[in-house]
Parts: sequence; structure tokens; C-alpha cells
Amino acid sequence: MEITSSVEYDISATPTLNVCNLHPEKLNKKIYKLFYDDLNRDRKKDMTIFFHNLETVKLKRVPENHGITYSTAAQYNIDENIIEILKIDKFYDSIDHELLHLASCIVDKNGNIFSGFSQRRGDALVGLGLDEGYTALLDDRYFLHRTERKEKNNHLIYPFVKTLARRVEEFVGTEEMEDFYFTADLLSIVKILSYYTSLDETIEFLKNMDYILLNYEQAQFSNIFLVFKKYSECMLFIVEAWVYRIAEGYINGQMNNKEYLNLLKMARHILSYRISIGLLKPVNIDKYFPKIEKKVAKKLELKYRGEIKKIQLVDVV
Repeated sequence: MEITSSVEYDISATPTLNVCNLHPEKLNKKIYKLFYDDLNRDRKKDMTIFFHNLETVKLKRVPENHGITYSTAAQYNIDENIIEILKIDKFYDSIDHELLHLASCIVDKNGNIFSGFSQRRGDALVGLGLDEGYTALLDDRYFLHRTERKEKNNHLIYPFVKTLARRVEEFVGTEEMEDFYFTADLLSIVKILSYYTSLDETIEFLKNMDYILLNYEQAQFSNIFLVFKKYSECMLFIVEAWVYRIAEGYINGQMNNKEYLNLLKMARHILSYRISIGLLKPVNIDKYFPKIEKKVAKKLELKYRGEIKKIQLVDVV
């Protein structure tokens, strides 16, 4: 499936759903009730999409050769609103991940799909990596206790895009990120990240996550070093957004010098994060962090017309 550029594909606002009645009796299957209760145990989520899709969703057994890939036990067929079940013995390892997709997916009147943080028009697709990464992150957060096997193997599920999704959530905010996900609002994420970087850089970040998902996470090892390169570029993008936010906050008097330097140190150390599977070396901090600082300083100089002189972006160890 083609991952298109920002010129060819516009990120759209989520279509509006008619508000349905959120009646608990719709939770007529144990799996739906368990999912709903665990997801909302700490904070109520917007479950409009969930109840809307629950009106017509079907559970369907499918044969082993049906096309469900790798070791999953189920998948959500968005076009037909069907959860396809492959392996009953692993059902509870996988069902919550698919219900998260069901709870965050809208199909508009033209057949365009808005699913969590991904959007699809025909063969044009963007945001799949962020969507799958964040879905896996939420699955860990709310449903890891389901089975012993699920708890044991969770670090193997989408490790790269899940790590990147966590970094985006740290930047955006947990409640905000969850709210955007359950309303299929990729546009708000793009607006936030674009403010601190640029629209083209944000689209490239999403495309890099898509590439990682499709070429590593789904077991296609055609160019593993390019996958690692794109992962590093994604981390650099997130750090650049942090450095811009921190520097602009300092310019606007939102923090003192000590707080500013401590936050820069935090941003720098994001680059040293080593992914748990141990295949990827940390980004070369001494090489890249000064480049990020200079890039951000140049942007802020243009925006603040010389006020940047009162701040000095320094390399923090």
C-alpha cells in the first residue's frame, strides 16, 4: 500500500457521528463489558465510536489460511466491521487490541477510513505506524493483566512504533493523546507537532513510522538498516519539537534559566534511549544535538525578530 506525501494526501478533520445512545445493555457479550470496564476504570473515555460500531459488529471464525498474519489470534476488518478470530487458544491475547481499533474507527460516506491516528483514502494511507504503536501502548496500559502469555510477550509487540508513540504521548499529554485517539483525530496531533517543527516534517515523521511498521514490525526484513535510520530520524524529530517548545517557553518567560537547562538536558537524554530488544544503538548525541539546537535557534530568530539573543542554546551534558 502506498504511503503518500503531504502534497498528495491532506490530513482531514474527523467526520461527525450521530450521537448514539450509550446503553450498557449493548455490552451483551462478556468481552465487550470487560473491555469497556477496564478501559474506563480510571477516567471515562469518549466511547461514541465504540458504541456506534458495536451496533453492527460481528465476531467471525476464519480458517488458518485466511490471511491474518504473524502470530495474532484476531484482526479487525474495518470495511465490514467484523472481528475475525483465527486462534481460539490465543483469543484473549489479541481481542483487546482489535476492540481498541473498533473503538476508534470511523468510515465516512465516501468510504474514507479514519482509524485512531491513521487515515485512508483508497490506496492512500498515512499514520498507520502511529496508530498501531499507540494501540499497542493502550493495550499494555489497560489490558496487560488479561493473560500470562500476553504479559510475558508484550515487549515483542510493535516495539519500535510503540516506543515512538509513547514519545509522542509524552509530548502531547496522556489525556489529550487518548482523547484524540478515541475520536480518530489525527489532525489535532499533526497541528500540535507542526507548530514546533513544520507540516512537511510532521508528515515525514508519520511516513517514517509507517515505513518502520510495514518493513520491520510486520517481519519484512528487506532493509533493516534503513528501518533503524528512520527510527533515529523519528527520535530526532521528537527531540527537535521538545527543544523548540523549551526554548520558546524560556523566551516567553515561562521558566527560569535553571529550569530551562534541566529541560534541555531531558530532551538530550531522549536521544540516548535504547530500545528494549537491543538491536539498535542510541543516536549519536554529540553529533546530532548541537545540530538540532542550531536549527531551532534559526527558526526562533526568524519568528521573534532578534529576541532570541537573550537566550543561548547550549549543549547540555
